[in-house]
Amino acid sequence: MGGIRAVNLMEEVVMQHLDATIEKFNCCRCDQCRSDVIASALNELPPRYVVGDAEHIRELAEQIPTKDVLAALVHAVIKVRSKPRH
Repeated sequence: MGGIRAVNLMEEVVMQHLDATIEKFNCCRCDQCRSDVIASALNELPPRYVVGDAEHIRELAEQIPTKDVLAALVHAVIKVRSKPRH
């Protein structure tokens, strides 16, 4: 495939901000809680699929406004923190 792949830009941005948001809100960092936060946040966001190489995807991800992504992450962290599944 030569490094070309299809990705959801929202997932890229969520992953960029995941650790900082989890830490800020003192949420559990286990694999189950991290996965639940990711899934919950992505379910609140519209998908933005693009095709490109890693550099092109990184550039496009930087253009996504983070306000909605951060709001979805905060909501997801609070939700998971209040009812962890572990």
